[in-house]
Amino acid sequence: MITVSSVLPDLRRLMDAAVAEDIGSGDVTTQGCVPKDAVMTAHLVARSPLVVAGLLWLDPLLNHVQANITVRVDVQEGSMVDAGTTLACLSGSACDILTYERILLNILYVSCGIATTTRRYVHALQGYHTQLLDTRKTWPGLRALSKYAAHLGGAANHRMGLYDGIMIKDNHRGFLHDVPAIVAKLRHNHPTLPLIYECDGMEDIKTALSAGVDHLLLDNMSPETLRLALDLIGGKATTEASGGITLQTLGVYAQTGVDYLSTSAITMNPDAVDLGLDQG
Repeated sequence: MITVSSVLPDLRRLMDAAVAEDIGSGDVTTQGCVPKDAVMTAHLVARSPLVVAGLLWLDPLLNHVQANITVRVDVQEGSMVDAGTTLACLSGSACDILTYERILLNILYVSCGIATTTRRYVHALQGYHTQLLDTRKTWPGLRALSKYAAHLGGAANHRMGLYDGIMIKDNHRGFLHDVPAIVAKLRHNHPTLPLIYECDGMEDIKTALSAGVDHLLLDNMSPETLRLALDLIGGKATTEASGGITLQTLGVYAQTGVDYLSTSAITMNPDAVDLGLDQG
């Protein structure tokens, strides 16, 4: 499970990149308009309904850039809030608040958008056995943020990268002449890592089962084909379906009884949320 502390190293690097991109050699407007010793208070407000994700990052990120800003968080991380809800209060240097406002809002747009979209998918699966998984399909540099937000939205975290899980995909299969031997070798070399085998059809399923694979990724199958695949598997392995699954088709796939559904939509194409920082 992704935690705040595990995300912070990536977020600090993201913050450094955002500062270089947005502030560069300095905020010329604020420097020209606002006295250096001016102070202000600003409230972070949800302007659309959303799932809160990322408020616990604000204080450590501002400390990282040595901003003279105090953060008070007013709502619980992972909670669903209505439009108009005050999420946090920022107080301190007016120059620092105005300079870092856009960077903080942009980060929260992404994290709250992913959490909110994920929550919609999770709600669509209520009443089914099937659980939602995230994927490695995330914007470069935003992997930890994306998976943290997806977890707050209710999804289970899949592997973080290529190092913490084995997944034999279709492009790997062309190099395999003895699948049972390769599976045995991988398990011997990495005994603690999960091992997943991607199946495009029934022959792939038979091959994976004969090799003793216990998690099958059933890729780009229609619900009808997925039912046939699950009958063939017969509970001998946990099952995951992916490929072309949308919020509208989620329930149809869940009705098959598949254990997991994974989709990149929650991290690559989240619904937009609206946030604002209001003075006073």
